[in-house]
Parts: sequence; C-alpha cells; structure tokens
Amino acid sequence: MSWRDGNAIGDGRSSIWLSSDIPLFFKFSGGQAPSINAEWIATLSASANSSRGLVVSGESATQPAIGTTRHSD
Repeated sequence: MSWRDGNAIGDGRSSIWLSSDIPLFFKFSGGQAPSINAEWIATLSASANSSRGLVVSGESATQPAIGTTRHSD
C-alpha cells in the first residue's frame, strides 16, 4: 500500500507491505457499522490491481456513500 506524503513531512511517497505474517488490528468506537462508498472502493480496487499497486487516495466528497441520498438545496 502506498500513499503520497504531505508537505509537512517532506512531500514524497511512503509504502508498506501487508501480509498474513503481520498482525493488523482495527478498533472502532461505537457499534454502528460505517457506510461505504462503493465508487471509492472500486477506485482503490482498480489501483490495487494495477502494475503500480495500491495507491491510497482520499474519498471524493462528491460521491455519496451507499445508503445515503444526496439532496440539492
């Protein structure tokens, strides 16, 4: 997994390798499952399946999450 570093930490790129040999654990507060933006997951999946590998990108604010409805004012 790779991501672009911000200017505050020197601008550049960082990468890590995730494998079954590395214990990875996430703990979330609250019991409600978050909504998932299917378009963002598809974008990350396409990146992961490219020759460059997974490049972490931010979720676009213009894409609604699954189960939500975008309202116009």
